[in-house]
Amino acid sequence: MLLRANARAATHDGRTETTLEAPPLTLGPCDICNRIFAIVSAPVQESTEEILGDLQDLLRGDCTHVALFESVRKAWPQVKHPKYRVQDPFILNIKARKWMTNISFEPILPSRKTRPDDQLRSCWELVCREDVSGHPGTSLYVNEQWINLDALRRRISLCDMNHGERCGRGRLSRKEDMIRPRYLVDTHRACLVNGEAVQPEYVALSYQWGQIDSLRNNTQLCKDLLVTGSLATEEVASRIPQTIRDAFAMVKLLNYRYLWVDSLCIVQDDHQQLRSELSQMHRIYNSATFNIVAKDGLDANYGLRGLKSTTAPRRHKRTYARLSNSEILVQTNSMSPPDNRVPSKYQERAWTFQEQLMSRRAIHFASGAIEWQCNHGSQAEYDLLLPDHLHKRSDFQFQSITRNMPTPMGLNTAIGLYNQRELSFPEDAFAAFAGVQSMLERNHADRFLYGLPEFWFDIALNWTPSSHEGIVRRVPSEQHRSFRQPYQLPSWSWLGWAGQVAFPADAGLRMNDRYPNPCFTVPVATWYTTPIPSSTDRRTIGSGWYKHRLLVRDTSAILPNGWKRIWMDDEDLKKLALGKGIVPDCLLEQQYYFKHDKAKLKYRYPFPTSLPYRGEQEAPSLRTAYLFARTERAYMCGQTISPTRVRYKRDGYSFSMWLIRSNGQHVGYIQLHNSKDMDAFGPSESPRSMELVATCKGYTANVSVVGEDWNVFPNEEGANEQRRIGRHLFRTPKACYFVLWIEWIDGVAYRKASGAVAAEAWEQDKEEDLVDLILG
Repeated sequence: MLLRANARAATHDGRTETTLEAPPLTLGPCDICNRIFAIVSAPVQESTEEILGDLQDLLRGDCTHVALFESVRKAWPQVKHPKYRVQDPFILNIKARKWMTNISFEPILPSRKTRPDDQLRSCWELVCREDVSGHPGTSLYVNEQWINLDALRRRISLCDMNHGERCGRGRLSRKEDMIRPRYLVDTHRACLVNGEAVQPEYVALSYQWGQIDSLRNNTQLCKDLLVTGSLATEEVASRIPQTIRDAFAMVKLLNYRYLWVDSLCIVQDDHQQLRSELSQMHRIYNSATFNIVAKDGLDANYGLRGLKSTTAPRRHKRTYARLSNSEILVQTNSMSPPDNRVPSKYQERAWTFQEQLMSRRAIHFASGAIEWQCNHGSQAEYDLLLPDHLHKRSDFQFQSITRNMPTPMGLNTAIGLYNQRELSFPEDAFAAFAGVQSMLERNHADRFLYGLPEFWFDIALNWTPSSHEGIVRRVPSEQHRSFRQPYQLPSWSWLGWAGQVAFPADAGLRMNDRYPNPCFTVPVATWYTTPIPSSTDRRTIGSGWYKHRLLVRDTSAILPNGWKRIWMDDEDLKKLALGKGIVPDCLLEQQYYFKHDKAKLKYRYPFPTSLPYRGEQEAPSLRTAYLFARTERAYMCGQTISPTRVRYKRDGYSFSMWLIRSNGQHVGYIQLHNSKDMDAFGPSESPRSMELVATCKGYTANVSVVGEDWNVFPNEEGANEQRRIGRHLFRTPKACYFVLWIEWIDGVAYRKASGAVAAEAWEQDKEEDLVDLILG
């Protein structure tokens, strides 16, 4: 007899259509309890619901279900439901939804059209009794203080035996990517060992250091730590944070031996090893047999709580209720009630972004609970011990890299999630992103330079802040000056700035854009990367989008793999016509579009989506943080928009300024990085000179053309400026040059902001000679 959870796993993917019958029920003396048990123990193929009655009546009497409904009602007085007063009598309904293993108690609201708020829905599952064969329970009992290590070992074993190659290697990785760290902790001998000299698999620890003084390996200490028992001596052990000491114990309890932990296994003042292992961090976590992810606590002294007789007890409360037939229900939509929550900054740390992303298997410690996660899915500690009973792995970060098409806009979720995280050492911004960049290079069939895709390089240079808080420059820490590897933080890369950022949407790429996004049409310079400003050893950046854009002109051209050209039908032409006034007129002339086999969207031109495996490459961006180009330059003035700009933050005007010519004519805009930059300009009537360099030619709705000034209401002030902004948000895009505002320091230019200038104005005002731009 398959359990209800097994029935779901066996039928939900369509492989099995067998109708299962519930096992014989053991009834108790209470009719209400029997009705609840009949629904919670029924097969999962069908939805079931039943009216139980007035909640006030259900709370009367001495049956055990009274405690159940007290728990159901407990949270409701705090709920402010707009269409139902919580003090009114509730008629309670019980529901079992198809393919769901839980049941829900929810009120019947006065209007059938009003669906209960999630806060008014109390979900429960039946606890499985291991002493009863074929019991329909779908949730295991979980001890409030101690983790069931036997169950955890069985979950790992089930993955080993049933998941094969998929969990035997990392996601988006190959066997060639697997490496051995230089040092590992031998938990049996309590010392460091040479990682390449031992064959057995190792476990890695992902945690947060926090602001504590802890033992960190260095050149002088390393020899001592290679001696058997050195990590167990009082002098050394007292300086090792609790989380790391608990990880030693957990590795042994799970019948493993070797552990990798950064503070001990990386010699922090050995610049060569530090650089090597920081740049390979993603491969270290990817190569581990599984990772221990310590999310709880604010620093490394919190520990891995809940390992009986080894570590401090955890605090993980769950609400249980007993029916009259002695069966037990457990509440499932309050897995982390307020008294379970533990302060944590794990998800705010930049390093942990790629550590989580690259883990093929992991044990998560979070809110007092543990969860097993592998490439097949995830299992909470209350889930049944079945090889196929896994929840779909909820991994928004991973999906943001693998599911999006390899375009600049498709990168925005990943870079936005990463760049708002914190770094103790800002100079580590690239190293902490190296693993993500490696995955992006695989998925995007492209080389990346400091987080910018080289195929789209001219476009990607025009990234902007994407939140109202803006972004701030990353400045190397004091410790960087003492011994840390001096990674560069180029101003032209978003990695040189902290905060949410985004690459521009390109109306010239995607069909049927409903908003007047910028359109990039022609590059204006060839970009090179170089290790130092004075070097003549320059590598050409392989920007190829323009070459592929030209494929639209040649209907006989061979398209990249997976692409086909499709002529528009009448419906497509109607949609194309709707773009008039939103996209440049030149895009309305194209009578066909391009579609990729693996994408739903329609594109105006094709681009590569896969390349042969090139092997793990040295990241050139570690050595080539400077750009060189011969490009066009012009000088214009920046003028602040009036305070009414605050009302337009959602429209991208958070830190925008007008660009004006010497005659006072508004011919463009510049989007600054933060409010401090805005304040530096002072009153709107006192413009400031800005040096601008061109990156690309295209179209935007946010500039004027010569003879058509933005001051369309010259005699009106204040609120009417909102009308000027509004008119330009929805006007027909005009030809423009996309530009960077730069400032020079010691012969090197640094990015200050990005924007656009009307093409006619730019071509009239630009300098006659090109500028040799060195951008750092």
